[in-house]
Amino acid sequence: MLIDSDGEKIGIVDLEVALEKAKSKTLDLVQVSPSDANPVVCKLLDFGKFKFERKKSTGGSKKTKKQSLKEIKFRPTTDVGDYNIKLKKIKSFINDGDKTKISVRFRGRE
Repeated sequence: MLIDSDGEKIGIVDLEVALEKAKSKTLDLVQVSPSDANPVVCKLLDFGKFKFERKKSTGGSKKTKKQSLKEIKFRPTTDVGDYNIKLKKIKSFINDGDKTKISVRFRGRE
């Protein structure tokens, strides 16, 4: 199955004919469907432009999810109840995908 650069279906064509059409329009013949599909779907397009647009679309989604650093501070005198609450918070931060920094603060002779 061959699809034109405008998105119009040309139909099922031989490989040689598809390559000739791509060469005459100075475009590339790109296989869009997996190789085990029947019939294989190919599209006439500018491959450099296609790669750029694909990279641009995936690059934007990477920047939206940014990990932040969460910090939980303990002291040697932290009681069991407070310890359990802070532990739940740490677990929720990790499940959300945030990096977690745990620090123990000593003051004076503690």
